[in-house]
Amino acid sequence: MVINQTKRFIMKKYFISKYIAGWLLLLSAIIGFTACEADANDWDVDDSKAQMFTPVFFETAKLSATWVELRYSEVPKHRSYIIELSKDSLEFNSIEQTIEILVDDMEPDPASTSKRYLARLTGLDAESRYSARIKSTSDGDLPDSKWGTVTFKTIGEQIIERYSRGEDFVRIEWEAGLNVTHVVLSSDAGQQRIDLSAEDISAGTLQIDNLMDNTSYSLEIFNNNTKRGSISFKTLQKVSGPGTKYWLTGNENIVEYLNAITDPEVVLVLPAGSRYDISDAAWEIPSHITALTLWGLAGDEGQAYLKTKEIKIDNSVSDFQLWINNMEVEGTSASSDYLMNDNPSGTRTISSFQLTHSKIHTVRGVFRMRGNLTVDKLIIDNCIIDNIGSYGVLVGDAGSVSLGDIEISNTTIANVINASTFTFKGPVTSSLKMDYCTFYNIQTATNRYFVNFDGKTANIPATFTVSNSIFASPDESLSLRATNPKIESTYVFSSYKTSDYSVNSSYPLSGVNEYMQPSTDLFANPAESDFTIKDPVIGGESQPGDPRWW
Repeated sequence: MVINQTKRFIMKKYFISKYIAGWLLLLSAIIGFTACEADANDWDVDDSKAQMFTPVFFETAKLSATWVELRYSEVPKHRSYIIELSKDSLEFNSIEQTIEILVDDMEPDPASTSKRYLARLTGLDAESRYSARIKSTSDGDLPDSKWGTVTFKTIGEQIIERYSRGEDFVRIEWEAGLNVTHVVLSSDAGQQRIDLSAEDISAGTLQIDNLMDNTSYSLEIFNNNTKRGSISFKTLQKVSGPGTKYWLTGNENIVEYLNAITDPEVVLVLPAGSRYDISDAAWEIPSHITALTLWGLAGDEGQAYLKTKEIKIDNSVSDFQLWINNMEVEGTSASSDYLMNDNPSGTRTISSFQLTHSKIHTVRGVFRMRGNLTVDKLIIDNCIIDNIGSYGVLVGDAGSVSLGDIEISNTTIANVINASTFTFKGPVTSSLKMDYCTFYNIQTATNRYFVNFDGKTANIPATFTVSNSIFASPDESLSLRATNPKIESTYVFSSYKTSDYSVNSSYPLSGVNEYMQPSTDLFANPAESDFTIKDPVIGGESQPGDPRWW
């Protein structure tokens, strides 16, 4: 028993000694290896190669037309940072600017969570490519770092603060005294350089005249080769009419708007697609206004729209002009309303009444004239007149009404209900001419006339002609009386009537040619007011009727 215990003790001591010896041997090997490694890396340092670190981060933080803000990181042992700016795409042969930022002047970037700093360089040219480079300098004897680079392009500058335009001009304004040399005006027709005078520059304004109306232009302003601003604009559509032009937005109360204007001659310019409803009462024009033009602008939105019961002139007005252009004018009823129903208490002269490029519909009469009234010139051109009640298109409804020249051209007149189309109880002193017109469904009642001169030869003007026109009807049982009194001499030239358009032989449409087919064979869909010509043979090269339907 004692022998076994002694043996176990001896064996245990042997293994412990062997274990300790192994660890001592391993430790000696490690120490020897370390000594050899230290000796292997023990080379000399070449201090001539030492220099500052280049900032790791160097980038564009913010850009404008005339300045840039650069963001950079710091390096150890720095004294300052030098930034150079060039326009030669990283070549840096020509330096535009150099700045040095000392440690105490470094501006931290408040938007950065790391240590980043900002440097701003100003006085740059707009829309120009620049290169910037940065290096750090030492607070000791170390050489400067290598350069870090970045490139950027400034954004476009806009010194043009405001501009105004008209039908044939543009006027620009900028801060007076800025460095500018010229402008370049461009359109589809080409480019034009306009040098700025000393007066232009000191005033900060330039107006360019003699532009084309309704035309797109671009304008750039330069300081030598550097663009400092630009605008694109379109001149306004040409607007005619006597007086001061007022450009409406479409949101006005047009009655109140006109009442507030003090000019005697006014042109109201209505946006395309705008809508004005003043049909609750007659539109009474202020007494100080002697000329009114309602001018609808062209546009994809469609014609400007006006719904009214009647345009009424103040009794105190002795002279007046009215012009409606490119508008749709609608009444509330073909049994009660008029475009204009003029019956002055005194003497009045309307020097001009014009309807052009417009659609007039759903009124009892277009222009009813009574009292001691003289109308010098009455023009209807390029219009559609439809759904007219018992007073027809033009009614000189008193022997005291005197009319001078009447011209109706390029116009469609349809669906004149229970009325003579034109009535003149007083004289037409100069002329009545109708040319290139389409007349459809204008004899809807008996004892009505195409033109009623009140049975008086004295009311017939010296010149009375209907030319290059078409007469058609949906009902051949209705018989048209052409004129009153009957005129047997030819007054209709190069014009045609369809086979369903009947004319009373006692009141002839003297000179009209026969088209031997009904209106449905001539027009695409006359019942729906589509008078597109289906048979181009009619009239040959003269192409009669309202030209819009060809």
